[in-house]
Amino acid sequence: MDRHFLMGIDLGSSGVRSVVVDARDGCAAAASRVWTFPRAEHPSGLGYDIDLDLTWALVGEACREAVTSAGASGEEIAGVAVSAIRLGTVIIDKQGNTLFASPNRDARASAEGAEIAAELGAELLLETGTWPSALHLPARFRLLQRDMPGLLDGADCIFSLGDWLNFRLCGARATDHSQAGVTQLYGLASREWNRERIASLGISPDIFPEVRDSGSVLGTVGGEAAAHIGVSIATVVGLGGGDSQCSLLGAGAVHPGDFGCIGGTTVPVMVVSDRPLVDPQGRTWGGHHVVPGQYVLESSAGIMGETLTFMARLLFPDAPEPELRLLAEASLSEYGAKGMVSTFGADATDFRNPGLPAGTIALSHFTCSADEHPRRYLCRAVVEGYACALRLNIDAVAEIAGVRPAAIYLSGGMSRSGVLAQVLADIAHAAVTRAAEPSTSALGAAICAAVASGLHADFTAATRALVRNCDTAYPATEVRQIAEQIYVQWLALRGAAAGEFTPRLSDHFRATLVGQAMAAGASATRQAPAQSALVTAPFDPVSLARLGRSVDIEYASIRETRKILKGDDLV
Repeated sequence: MDRHFLMGIDLGSSGVRSVVVDARDGCAAAASRVWTFPRAEHPSGLGYDIDLDLTWALVGEACREAVTSAGASGEEIAGVAVSAIRLGTVIIDKQGNTLFASPNRDARASAEGAEIAAELGAELLLETGTWPSALHLPARFRLLQRDMPGLLDGADCIFSLGDWLNFRLCGARATDHSQAGVTQLYGLASREWNRERIASLGISPDIFPEVRDSGSVLGTVGGEAAAHIGVSIATVVGLGGGDSQCSLLGAGAVHPGDFGCIGGTTVPVMVVSDRPLVDPQGRTWGGHHVVPGQYVLESSAGIMGETLTFMARLLFPDAPEPELRLLAEASLSEYGAKGMVSTFGADATDFRNPGLPAGTIALSHFTCSADEHPRRYLCRAVVEGYACALRLNIDAVAEIAGVRPAAIYLSGGMSRSGVLAQVLADIAHAAVTRAAEPSTSALGAAICAAVASGLHADFTAATRALVRNCDTAYPATEVRQIAEQIYVQWLALRGAAAGEFTPRLSDHFRATLVGQAMAAGASATRQAPAQSALVTAPFDPVSLARLGRSVDIEYASIRETRKILKGDDLV
């Protein structure tokens, strides 16, 4: 039988997606299932778990539906590969049982991440290209050693979420450079596990999987797994990689100097490089592309996708696809959105000094009080804010990489509408090409499967055959001046908010999170250790009372004491 179909599976932040691609003409069929990550019982309120049984069930449903939609049979699927969220962690024992599983939202190791940053931040930045955080393995290991002593003693292998799915499909214990590169235990330039550093954490280096190139053959799908995802036992399992890098691949951003904006739940902004890049300030991340021998430098415009869904549901609760309705509505507005300016969901993430997401919308009803359809201007302000944030991030990575974006690839769910692409082209003064298949991470995985199965000789040939992009948006010369003015005004609002508004709003968010954590902790079986806290930020009485249920508080607001503690006084 002619085996000319390929399957890509994407385990994303918001759900499971499967794409089945006809290698002869690039036509694709897709299916998806939505998921959410359950909160973990932890006093911080910042912990999340992964239900792997549910994950496996959803993978099967989406894959079987995609095979049917493509008009294919299981025997016609030549290869399958997986893309997945980075910074997810799955630890198994010798029998393959799960000891621990957490997604990239799991920030319960925040204190441990801060400790490691203080101890080894500069050293780890130069070695791995990333500044330490709660999401990296050293922090998670330290958390597990403190909160779940003995758990790691029975560990046999540690996976990313995508590596775990490969293990379920064919039993392979391997990872790729893009996933290994975000653990902070893998050298950016050396491209090897740092066994000495791993051992210094009290962990056996032997539990770390072999690192291979994306597109490598891992094996063939096992019998039970083959029936579960709708393929045959002859289907090759190829090695995919991180979802953002696979999305670059699925959009065609494979050459040094290519820029990509991956519009998913969050919006990573990356530039492809032929050499490892490190930001000496630690604001951006250096990493590995899934294309062998290539690297990426990454910034992030924040949780644009999540805030787009939030705002769309708020404004268009009855629309079948609220996000597309918001984007369409924005196209009806003039540039400048009648004076409205938005930083909601739009920012430049500083990986060294991350903060809670807090945005603002500045508007006056006087600008459109007589308009019958004022909602379009608010939609436009949100979209223009997104474009401004993307330009800010593009400029940041371009400066470090020493290149200017001749072309920008917009992929993921936010590429489904041409509105953002055109506004971004105008504000960033660069051509923007939209991906025709919004599930670019799954498509990138399918391209890895194409190389592994031998249907295409390499990534260049596979992307040339399978990537189908939409039209390219070019900067409109007639709006260049107003587009630049919008960007300047957006920067001004962002700067003003950073000085006073955003810290206050973040304090309010933190008080809410603490309240949620206290409510969850009331029924938790595991008790937090006794702690005390010095509170110097301005807290309201209700928030102090909530916090006081968990820790002993000494309240000394700097606004009242007029004293900033430093050094020994603070200790």
